[in-house]
Amino acid sequence: MSKTISKQNIKLKSIFIIFFFILTQSFAIGKIHSGLFPSVVDNRLYEIGRIEFIGNKTFSNSELASVISSRPTERTWQHQIFQYLSNEISKNKSAPKSLKTNLKRTVENYFNEIRFFDENRIFADTLSLWHFYNMNGFHQARINFEFKPDSNRRINVLTFVIEENSRFKISALNYLGLDSIPTYLLARINKIRTIKPDAYFKEETIIDEIRKINRFLLDNGYYSSRYEDPPLVLMDTTKKTDSIIITFQPGNRFKISSIHFTDSTRGQYAISHKTKIQQLEFQNGDWYSRTKIQQSEENLRFLGTFDIVKIDTINSLYSTDSTLAINVFLQYKKLQEWNLGWFINQTTFGNFINSGIEGAYINRNLLGKAQVFNPYARILIKDITNWISNPFNNLIEFEGQVGISFGQPLLWIWESSRIGVFCNPIYSYRYVSGNLPLVTFSLPIKFPVKLPGITYFNNMSVDFLFEWQKPLKYEQTRNEALSNALNHTDSLKVIESIILLDALYNFYEDNPIFYPAANIIGLGLFADHRDNFFTPSRGDYAVISLDGGIPIGIARYIRFQFAYNKYHSFNRYTVLALKSKIGIIYQWDPSYTYIPFERLFFSGGANSVRGWPSRKLRYSTMPLDTTSSNLFLEFIENFLGSKGIFEASLEVRYRFQKTNRLGEFWDEHIANMGMAVFLDIGNAFHWIADNYTEIKFTDYFTKLALAAGLGLRYNTPVGPLRLDFGWPIYDPSALNNKWLWQKEKFLTKFAFHVALGNAF
Repeated sequence: MSKTISKQNIKLKSIFIIFFFILTQSFAIGKIHSGLFPSVVDNRLYEIGRIEFIGNKTFSNSELASVISSRPTERTWQHQIFQYLSNEISKNKSAPKSLKTNLKRTVENYFNEIRFFDENRIFADTLSLWHFYNMNGFHQARINFEFKPDSNRRINVLTFVIEENSRFKISALNYLGLDSIPTYLLARINKIRTIKPDAYFKEETIIDEIRKINRFLLDNGYYSSRYEDPPLVLMDTTKKTDSIIITFQPGNRFKISSIHFTDSTRGQYAISHKTKIQQLEFQNGDWYSRTKIQQSEENLRFLGTFDIVKIDTINSLYSTDSTLAINVFLQYKKLQEWNLGWFINQTTFGNFINSGIEGAYINRNLLGKAQVFNPYARILIKDITNWISNPFNNLIEFEGQVGISFGQPLLWIWESSRIGVFCNPIYSYRYVSGNLPLVTFSLPIKFPVKLPGITYFNNMSVDFLFEWQKPLKYEQTRNEALSNALNHTDSLKVIESIILLDALYNFYEDNPIFYPAANIIGLGLFADHRDNFFTPSRGDYAVISLDGGIPIGIARYIRFQFAYNKYHSFNRYTVLALKSKIGIIYQWDPSYTYIPFERLFFSGGANSVRGWPSRKLRYSTMPLDTTSSNLFLEFIENFLGSKGIFEASLEVRYRFQKTNRLGEFWDEHIANMGMAVFLDIGNAFHWIADNYTEIKFTDYFTKLALAAGLGLRYNTPVGPLRLDFGWPIYDPSALNNKWLWQKEKFLTKFAFHVALGNAF
């Protein structure tokens, strides 16, 4: 039996990689054939027209392509046109010299799309492939390359020839240096160990387990814990196994002896010591924990009072060989600010974007405990994307608001959860149809809960809402609509469609004005694991919400909502985004018909099914064309939502690459641009204004609308500014010609949307 013993770095050093590679590979690692096709750009060079892999059984071609740096030539259609023109005109002796020069320079701008064969780079790629296979247990893999002409396609093909050979398994994974660790901690370390004997050698998995163990030590008092890199790998070339030895140096175990605060207040008063202590996940006498240090930093940042938060140890008289002193450095934000300008916000579930002018004052530490005090006044347009897409819409919803936002980020701590409170009383005067004012006073009280990091859901919210809402000029509006009705059926439709307003009006005719019409309790769970809040490329986001009216007032319903978004990055420039959303409202007391307008569901628009204008998509058989009051019917379409919704979307987002040939200014703008293609499906069901449509269970599937389209993007610090064009591929509410291509001039039947931020 032969046994090779080698100290092999799990993260192999470059010199050692090359040396070991040469020892295990044949010196003739590549073959360059004759008869190669010279490049049309420079006949002394040869372009790579195609890259192939032969012999790979374990890994796909795309996986291997991501390992190497070589790429085939990929001329865009613009490049091909200019190259053809330049070649042809260069043959014409009478063509102006300036034209030849300009075309040549234009073609040169596309040189970054051409990839030439470089033997040094191919050697490095061969080495990278061997290293990749070696990292995954194929220690005896052999990688060669061939560069040969393809006469049929008249291109040169670079082929990597792979001989995988046997994949080594792990015979033993031994951790040394942990003798001083207490027995109860060793038992917990053993639970972290997931790699079993006889598993295939895989560097990524081994490193992950080593880092988890080291992190466990760092979180249990071993402040200076580290491990030797590289580990020792004993390879048995006969049995095709690896025995791995990892040596840890945990060092001394430390407890926290004292906590000190350094406040850079910038001339303002500091937050109380008690409030700062409450944000810390550790206290005097605790074992040092790297994770608790980081969680404490996050808690302090969440207060919104500090620009910089940094927690570190102090080398001072307070520290010994078994204790550490901790210093918390806090640099404060500006305490008070006055603002006047443009603002934008977005509703959580409806995804309606509102925008306008706001004047506000903010105090970030009102009473010394990081309380936020923010009185403001606003004039805004509701669902501004609808207005931008339909600037001549007569039903623009204007609203004036006066409110005060007050928040205590940390009210109390329960178990490992941190609970705050925010209150935002708002008085608003809103025009919902151009001539129908709606006066609202709402008192929302929110208890946000920051959940411990061990749960999938990282935030929770318990909400209370008390709302007074009264339509003005209601009788006048109703009488005008009734007078425009053509017959008795139209009159019934008008009465049914304004049932919500009628319920509100009658409620305040019979009750004192200070009695809230809606008293709502809600619970929400939020999981946000996106890598970027504004332009995510990886991770997911989930929301579960349940709210309903209590038997006081006239809002007596239960509403359930679920939304889930998933993001996957193919590369630096391409992201696949997926969305699903479902919601249902159940009225548990049918004699009370009122549901607050903001609680209803709407479909269609920039953040919904984009083949339809905002709020215009629903499944209904209610005839809307028999009354002469078109403005009134348009009003109920915009103002009255539905009691059910289902939506799903798929979107591929592509960000343009920097050209590096147009100058820094234009290159930067191009790098901020992008495009997207999308497919949306969904519909809203059980329209409040509709007593005509009977919904069967199968309708929830067969009556889904389908839209597809494309859009342009320009990235800003708060998300992309986007322009989307959506075509209604399938309209289940159409009487005939439900499919887009069945309509005349179907390419013109699109909806366009202008919005800030991604659709989801």
